[in-house]
Amino acid sequence: MAGGTSADTDANGRFIVDRVPAGTGELLITPEDQFGGGFDKHPYTAKAGQRVDLGRVRIVPPRTGDGGTFGLGLEVRSDAVIVTRVKAGSPAERAGIKVGDSIASVDDQLVSVLGGERTQRLLASESVGVGQTVRLLLGSGVRATMTAAKW
Repeated sequence: MAGGTSADTDANGRFIVDRVPAGTGELLITPEDQFGGGFDKHPYTAKAGQRVDLGRVRIVPPRTGDGGTFGLGLEVRSDAVIVTRVKAGSPAERAGIKVGDSIASVDDQLVSVLGGERTQRLLASESVGVGQTVRLLLGSGVRATMTAAKW
């Protein structure tokens, strides 16, 4: 919701919101059938009379099925997402991810666009289902693919 209005995505998944107040704000994104839970926020800045096109917005979807894990801990530092822990034998370790690696993108979406907190939530054990696969680009340029294991 922006300024008390609501909007749906278009056929391509883009959010275009008309008549938002000038200044900064947040679009609160919720599933139609789950108001009050499973929401995400997306910040925006608008000039007077400007139509805000937020493009494709990646949200953290509600987990389905059994809880899974990639076996890594993450910390948001400024605008960077840094790997702080890798569990032995985990999908993260098998993918070659190491403590100190920074994450540049998740499934081809840049962390600078997703935001650090959203990136951290996308990869958190609470959000991941068993069998879910993600493709990461690390700050070093290395690509890694992980499939979540049972938590």
